[in-house]
Amino acid sequence: MGSCQWVRAKQNVIVLGATGAGKSFLGGALAQASCRQGFRALVIRTPRLLQQLAVARADGTYVNALARLARRGPWPGRSARHVPGAAPVHEKS
Repeated sequence: MGSCQWVRAKQNVIVLGATGAGKSFLGGALAQASCRQGFRALVIRTPRLLQQLAVARADGTYVNALARLARRGPWPGRSARHVPGAAPVHEKS
């Protein structure tokens, strides 16, 4: 996982587990590893994502919000959580 071959293959990672099992820690570690290899990461909790999508739907910017999410770009007026130890870099293709 740390080699980020899954990122290069355009695959997703779903982390499941009980409360306190370390899911967020593992997700952060994977995001940090990918950033160190030149990729960008967006770390966002599901409730916040759903709230932002609901607001976008209400104000008529839903399609644009989905497009930004697909590009993994930041939301207007908000920034993605910084991944510690990761320098800002451009996404590899």
